Amino acid sequence: MVAGLCSLAGVFSGCAGLGRETAARELFNGRDLDNWYTFIRGRGANCDPKGVFTVTNGIIHVSGEEFGCITTCEEFSDYHLNGACVNRLTRLSPSRGKIQLQSEGCPVEFRRITISPAK
Repeated sequence: MVAGLCSLAGVFSGCAGLGRETAARELFNGRDLDNWYTFIRGRGANCDPKGVFTVTNGIIHVSGEEFGCITTCEEFSDYHLNGACVNRLTRLSPSRGKIQLQSEGCPVEFRRITISPAK
């Protein structure tokens, strides 16, 4: 069994910066990975022949079989992700960037991914 890291992270993102979310909204539509792209280490973007990232019954399933992530196509700034100010956890500088769901060697599931304006 491979021990791994599973996380919901803001990549190059934070609580202050350019632009601003004006209302809370779901980033995952519950049907497919529209507005996200996959990345598998050693394979590159949108090349997932083993189905590491799948969607069924409103849930993103990550097998963890290969190290990889899904990333929003859109960039964000001045936001909270699922109620938390992301860069306080990662110690990133406030800036603008994409949001990434990452799995490194373990299965994980994501259901609701909500972004809301930073107060």
